[in-house]
Amino acid sequence: SNNYAESTIRAWLNETFYNTAFNELQQSIIQTVEVDNSAESTGDVSNQYACENTSDKIFLMSYVEATTWFTSNSERRQQGSDYAKSQGLWVSTSSSYLGNSTYWLRSPSLNFSNFARVVDYDGGVAGSRNVDRTGFGVLPALVIMLGEPAEHIHTMEIISATEATCTEEGNNEYYYCSECGKYFAEGLILDWRITTPKDHIIPATGHDYEETVIAPTCTEEGYTLYECSACGDSYIDNEVAALGHSMTLTVANAATCTEAGNNAYYHCSRCDKYFKDIEGEEETTVKAETIAAAGHNYVNGECTVCGEEEPVYIRIDEDGNESQTGDYILFGSYPQTKVTDASIISALGEFDESTWTSYGYYISGEVSDYMYYIDKEYNGEKYRGVYFTSFRPKYCPSLSDAANSYQDDNGYVTSTVYWWFKYEPIKWLIVEESDGKATLVADLILDAQQYNYEDGSYSNNYAESTIRAWLNETFYNTAFNELQQSIIQTVEVDNSVGSTGYNSNPYACENTSDKIFLMSCVEAKTWFTSNSAREKQGSDYAKSQGLWVSTYSLGNSEYWLRSPYNDDRYYARVVNGGGNFAAYDYVYSTSRGVLPALVIEL
Repeated sequence: SNNYAESTIRAWLNETFYNTAFNELQQSIIQTVEVDNSAESTGDVSNQYACENTSDKIFLMSYVEATTWFTSNSERRQQGSDYAKSQGLWVSTSSSYLGNSTYWLRSPSLNFSNFARVVDYDGGVAGSRNVDRTGFGVLPALVIMLGEPAEHIHTMEIISATEATCTEEGNNEYYYCSECGKYFAEGLILDWRITTPKDHIIPATGHDYEETVIAPTCTEEGYTLYECSACGDSYIDNEVAALGHSMTLTVANAATCTEAGNNAYYHCSRCDKYFKDIEGEEETTVKAETIAAAGHNYVNGECTVCGEEEPVYIRIDEDGNESQTGDYILFGSYPQTKVTDASIISALGEFDESTWTSYGYYISGEVSDYMYYIDKEYNGEKYRGVYFTSFRPKYCPSLSDAANSYQDDNGYVTSTVYWWFKYEPIKWLIVEESDGKATLVADLILDAQQYNYEDGSYSNNYAESTIRAWLNETFYNTAFNELQQSIIQTVEVDNSVGSTGYNSNPYACENTSDKIFLMSCVEAKTWFTSNSAREKQGSDYAKSQGLWVSTYSLGNSEYWLRSPYNDDRYYARVVNGGGNFAAYDYVYSTSRGVLPALVIEL
């Protein structure tokens, strides 16, 4: 190949030729130099065959050296020795260039991996030849020390260059012969000129100080900093005393039910910081000293603190701010978020099985007492406790086992360990509004229940389903007080074939009159016009009941529609984790969510 670093001619030059042509004294002044083999040296910066630089005593010229050191074709023309001709050197017979020969350059060809550049017999440098040709000449190059002949072959030690610093002298590089005790100056590589160490001293540079003025603060002195840009040495001068704080008091203000209050605190106008004390020793923030609005404590429809009547509902915007034109309504309350505050958990009391109520959930098709709840109040807030001694199976007829339940997947295990969930306002989306009434759909899956299963009997008849009864009895009485129940409308629920989303459906049932209901397939499609709008997640409480949670739809869950599947009486339609309502499940599945809907009078 045309890789000069690995070439046989390079090895031949630095071994055979070097040892044949020069004696020991001559070899002592031949310098080892870094030979430039870059793409630039070949005459083309894009030459892909350029190799790494090499360290050599003897070398061939590069294309750039041949055109720099010899500036014309006539200067580059060379003839060979008789010895070279005996080795097979090609000699021109052209009348214009009689006796001239072609010789190698170390630069590779621009276009071929097995060609190297040459100087032709006419002195031109455009040509290249196959690297295995033996008829082209060798024109060596080298670098030697100049000066008076040495008395002996010096054994040189390099005295390395050191930079001068702000406070310490430096020196240039020079050389010392340990045999004759003489010093030599720097040169191309070495110089025969005798010198002394003193000749190579570089004086200390001295510091170059830059000045920075640091203004005094409330607590820190001011000063002028002088710092050397070269070495970093520094000192301070012109010190000025700290200014001290300039404090303004904000007096304490008690919080009310609706407005935040604050503790007393101080603000410094100089440093714009806040402090608990006038001395400025304990820093704070406005947020830390703000006392949140206490919120109303409603008992029997009236706040015990300010006397305000409890609102039946609160209309809000998507950011949670009260708004008469908001798209959401806070109405009723239901256990939702798991309590993690240890002090609240402790205050709610020790475990006492006798005070808890069984949910009456199924195992192996039979109602069993294994999962319990209790409701308690603490500091004006209501909480629900949950514990279970067996897993709730994902199908009513199934055995109780971790493999048959999603409770353990959601972080809830069988034991006497119990969890508390806070009753929180239910957030509803307004999907229809007219004539002073609003149709609402829960914004969160609130529970997990089977669609229909009782005493081993099950079908997808919504009118006869257990979920319809649960919504209008258990959920209705748990989520709403008497005043709230008074504005919930009894509506005729459309259970026709058309409502199920099919052209024909033998399992469509008669219409029902309900206060709470599930959406039909058509309502889910009408009220939520995209899959993403239909995607829903479940509350912590719903997960404790065994709600299935998707691992591929970002924590979404499936929830029941009231519409029956049209091909089997054991299936009802669901909205899956991706918001698609083409799915369905067994009516005795306990892991599908409950997303209630209702109509209220505004």
